[in-house]
Amino acid sequence: MGHIMNLKIHALIEMWDGNAVEQSHGGWRGWGWISGLRRDDALAARLAGAAGGDRSGGAGDGVAGAGVRNRARTAPAIPARGFPPDASRLARKVFCLEVCPRPPAADAVRAVALDEARDLVRRGASAWHGRHQAQVTDPRWSAPTWLDAAELARLLLNPGSVHPGYAALLAAMRWLEARDLPARVLVWLGPE
Repeated sequence: MGHIMNLKIHALIEMWDGNAVEQSHGGWRGWGWISGLRRDDALAARLAGAAGGDRSGGAGDGVAGAGVRNRARTAPAIPARGFPPDASRLARKVFCLEVCPRPPAADAVRAVALDEARDLVRRGASAWHGRHQAQVTDPRWSAPTWLDAAELARLLLNPGSVHPGYAALLAAMRWLEARDLPARVLVWLGPE
């Protein structure tokens, strides 16, 4: 992947719903995918825990495969947790690719053939997700983690002013929590 400064932060809010249809996934439901967040290099560095220098390797290296420059590596502001195993259906659709036993149709956007998936995992560009090798993580995404509202607020404490998109993300999570709906935001780095 490229230098961390060429990566954008992607975010997806999930809320806990004990009555969710997705009980097999812990009751987390996708609430909203925010793909239009402004690029914030300082925030991306705080998220991934890097400060520039030599580049880390593939999905098994560094901070969950961030592929970032790391001469003066610092710890992430919030410990990296990876992609949650109990992620909502929406999160899996956005972050993962479906694995097909045969090559997928030419118009299939979020699918890969089983042989290609195995190759991506073997090269460290992706990882299996879910049972029965039904999905692999999208090799474009890196440094996944999830945060609650308090952790997001801590992450947003930086010398520059917070962009309104990030403030809105935090406000949405606090709105859910005020209604007794626990929320988390999944964040990851990816291309512009």
